[in-house]
Amino acid sequence: MAIVAEQMGVSTAPPQQQQTMGSVPSQGMPADEPETEEEMLEDEQEADVDDPNYQAALQFVADALYRNDAAQSIAVRLRKTPDKVRALADAAYEIMSVAVEKLEGRLPEELYVLFAATVLEELGDIAEAAGIDYSPADLAEVFKQIVLRFLGELGVNTSELETAMGQITPETFNKLSEQAGDIPDDR
Repeated sequence: MAIVAEQMGVSTAPPQQQQTMGSVPSQGMPADEPETEEEMLEDEQEADVDDPNYQAALQFVADALYRNDAAQSIAVRLRKTPDKVRALADAAYEIMSVAVEKLEGRLPEELYVLFAATVLEELGDIAEAAGIDYSPADLAEVFKQIVLRFLGELGVNTSELETAMGQITPETFNKLSEQAGDIPDDR
């Protein structure tokens, strides 16, 4: 996926904790009780998708995918790889990382999960347009992978989160995607 980052005009290095948001709080999640699916959705409903930094992140993704032709490169890679779930997770993770880096940590932490859902939904649309089918279960698995990887690289202990993410069903992912908004369509 380094080619995607190059087309987006940034380094392929993973985000550094100091360069991004710092440590992400557990949002009040007790150490011995992981959040339930409903609590995760409620947290995301409280997030402001009209936040200008969230909108800037969405616009950055749109520009990278459609003005810099990263969408075409992603589609080609997804067609060629034997592990399509892993390839989609890698592409979504890289795009998210680059967007957060470009925003220099201004993307509100409470919007990370919605941002991940939106990026993944857009990449799913790109894959579908390229004739690559992902089942709802595949997309839910990709979603889990990118959120855990992203937060883990920010320094968050993801062991408790893994339990909560185990509750993410395709239906939960669809609900998050509906809430998240859309990537601007400037094609």
